[in-house]
Amino acid sequence: MLFGKRRPISVTLLVHGPAARFLEPGGYSLRQGDRVRDLLKSAGLRGPVPGLSCLIEGERVEPSQRLQDGQVVTALQMIAGG
Repeated sequence: MLFGKRRPISVTLLVHGPAARFLEPGGYSLRQGDRVRDLLKSAGLRGPVPGLSCLIEGERVEPSQRLQDGQVVTALQMIAGG
């Protein structure tokens, strides 16, 4: 980052399962240095959700993971049944 300016980045969010009730899938314009949690807030997340997992390139990531331009983030919510 030159002189504190953060470049814009484009990230795609895919949503599967019950998470589709509270997250809006699609393309998002964020800033360099933004994290998965920033993407989730932009997509409509308003608080913690039990069982919500995020993946980048098939690997589970934490909400604190920094995003890079062009990444695809998949959000899914695990459910249990019997």
